[in-house]
Amino acid sequence: MSTFPTTAGGLQSTGKSLYHSMELEIERHYAGGLFFNANYTLGRIRFLTDRPIDPIGNSALDRGMPPNSITSVFHFNGIADLPFGPGKRFWRNLSGAGAKIVGGWQIAGLMHLQSGQPFTVTAPAADTGTGSSENRAHRIADGRLPSDRPKNEKLNRYFDTTAFRRPVRGEIGSSGVGVLVGPGLWATDVTLMKNTAIPERWNIQFRAEFFNIFNHANFANPNADVTSSAFGRIGNVSGFPRQIQFGARLQF
Repeated sequence: MSTFPTTAGGLQSTGKSLYHSMELEIERHYAGGLFFNANYTLGRIRFLTDRPIDPIGNSALDRGMPPNSITSVFHFNGIADLPFGPGKRFWRNLSGAGAKIVGGWQIAGLMHLQSGQPFTVTAPAADTGTGSSENRAHRIADGRLPSDRPKNEKLNRYFDTTAFRRPVRGEIGSSGVGVLVGPGLWATDVTLMKNTAIPERWNIQFRAEFFNIFNHANFANPNADVTSSAFGRIGNVSGFPRQIQFGARLQF
């Protein structure tokens, strides 16, 4: 008599998300030496994590805002011909070498602004006793602090660290997912271009590109590990400092 192993399987749906947004856009098609596009998105993602800390307990604590739930995003880009040289407002009748030097200039810009990313205050996973791969801190107060504080104060204590504590062993933290939001971000890039036509339909373009032209520091989310000595502090930047590069391109 032959025997065969018996197997059983199961399927459970735990993770899900819901996204709501409003989008606005305005654009001017290139005409008269000017083009621009500006758009704004107001949105929010609510999700139920697919890695619940307490699968048979309070699932409401596993519902919140994920890191990619950015409430506000504004984006602008444009390009404009500078009003110098033949056919332009200034020195329109210039010719010869002077026209080659003065004409053909353009400036382009890009600006990006967004609100911060939600983050979760965590605690050691081993404390839960449930075998979960993660745990959250206990939340005993709101945790948010005024946003108009001095920058150094926010870097050293971005949120109220006394509003959270480590759960005792065998305890599941009461803080939800994405209950706090990190610093926002903004950056501006500018490009200055010079197009010079040469015989036989060739064009030489020189470019000066300025990334993060205002050298604005964008900061990452703070340390959110309730057991860390750096709890609540911001120790990293997001993005890069101002960069300048020059280039040339031959078009034919």
